[in-house]
Amino acid sequence: DTTPNIHLLEKAFADAEFHHRKQQRKSGESYIFHPVRVALMVAEAGLDVEAVIIALLHDVIEDTEVTKDEVRAQYGDWLAEVVDGLTKVVDGSHREPAEGEPRPAAMQTYRKLISSTLRDLRTVQVKIFDRLDNMRDLGFLPRLRQRRIATETLNVYMPMAQRLGMQAIADELSALSFRYLYPKRFKSALRELKQRIHEEEPRVSSIRALLEAHLKSGSRRACAVRPIQHQISDFVYNEQPVHQALKGFKVLVPSAAACYQALGALHMR
Repeated sequence: DTTPNIHLLEKAFADAEFHHRKQQRKSGESYIFHPVRVALMVAEAGLDVEAVIIALLHDVIEDTEVTKDEVRAQYGDWLAEVVDGLTKVVDGSHREPAEGEPRPAAMQTYRKLISSTLRDLRTVQVKIFDRLDNMRDLGFLPRLRQRRIATETLNVYMPMAQRLGMQAIADELSALSFRYLYPKRFKSALRELKQRIHEEEPRVSSIRALLEAHLKSGSRRACAVRPIQHQISDFVYNEQPVHQALKGFKVLVPSAAACYQALGALHMR
């Protein structure tokens, strides 16, 4: 109860559940699970309570009869502007564009999103988590829509995630886009990546043990060494061919001081 805006968060959950109560996803599940999953991802990423509220209500203007003015009356200008910024612009034709053809009003939607993001960065952060959850559900849509959404994700939202430092999200968006744009190549690359990870396991374990041994003294005992593997998309998008799964290692440390100590210990070797 001491968390700022906790009562507003509870209200947002109840309102989202009420307004989406009669809706279903293409998968057949109740629609409310989508904004709840997005809200959970936002919370796990460490964003504030207001960002979680935005996530819960991000589709109410676009997919229900709720208007921007009604959101403003209930939650204030800040939420009304952000939720409106997350709402697609439609041309009213309801026509699905042909493959390679731009989605109607897409540029207006992007401008609206960017304009809202300039006022509140949380707009684009929630949008990226929204797109990630939609990409995970993409298998339930028709093939043409899968390709259109995957192309948009790869060209627009994946680079946005990269530039915001959300690299793990960018990697998953890239892999999911690759999966639906090039399904045969995706399966082939996945087999190849799994095979290389298996073959390289003894070498990776050996290097990891060596690094841990060098770091196993003093305050550096809290350090943890983790291998970094190439992504599936690296096997296709890289200009240079990828010949191994191992990309490198990362060392997780508890503090900035431990970071420089670990770096010095490894450089001395």
